[in-house]
Amino acid sequence: MIRYRVLLVGAGQLGSRHLQGVKQVGLPLSINVIDPNPDSLELAKQRYEESFNSSFEHPIEFFHNLQSLKNKEFDLAIIATNSDVRRRVLEDLFRQNTVKSVILEKLLFQRREDFSVINEIFSKYNTRAWVNCSMRSMPFYQKLKEIFNLSVIRYAVSGSRFGLVTNLIHYIDHMIFLTGCSDFIVDPTHLDTKLIASKRKGFLEMNGNFHVYFKNGSTGIFTCYPEGDLPILVEVISKDARSISREWEKKA
Repeated sequence: MIRYRVLLVGAGQLGSRHLQGVKQVGLPLSINVIDPNPDSLELAKQRYEESFNSSFEHPIEFFHNLQSLKNKEFDLAIIATNSDVRRRVLEDLFRQNTVKSVILEKLLFQRREDFSVINEIFSKYNTRAWVNCSMRSMPFYQKLKEIFNLSVIRYAVSGSRFGLVTNLIHYIDHMIFLTGCSDFIVDPTHLDTKLIASKRKGFLEMNGNFHVYFKNGSTGIFTCYPEGDLPILVEVISKDARSISREWEKKA
């Protein structure tokens, strides 16, 4: 039996969820998981065992570093590390192994030059890459494309302490999906000037208002309040339709 080789780098809160998803793939896989933190590996093992089985039993191995895996050919690598080390992880991975496809978590990098460096690596090795912006694959948000039918929209998100910088990319990418337009400018002048600590240790977040203006006339307004417990509300409006999504209540 031919098994597809899958590598997961970064097995913390987000990476362990990726691992649960991989377990349910209905293809024969061979899975390798890497994380230098023993607690993260333990969490990943626990969540893997708790998740539903697919029609295949996937052999899985856990490692503390990339040095444990050399001269391997992976069909898919999922890079769920923090953004500050992602470039180095990718460079080390491709220096020692071959990877056909990559799924990357956002935010991708923290330095502008990292984008071009990693893009060159992907081009050199003919590797396909995707960023995990999942809203366009969620059934409800996917269905909205038929309803709004590439029309001009007003897209508004509001809530308290939901991680504005971290989540902006999801909403802007969903706007691109709904409008079919990827040409836009941003206005960050309404953001709060005070930076706050992110839930990820050593990282920063922002609150306030962030505006996006698309070439087709669509606008996005994203508001994050620094205090309170206001649930996230996602509203999309066109001249013909209105969608209201209360994400925390799983209602729309």
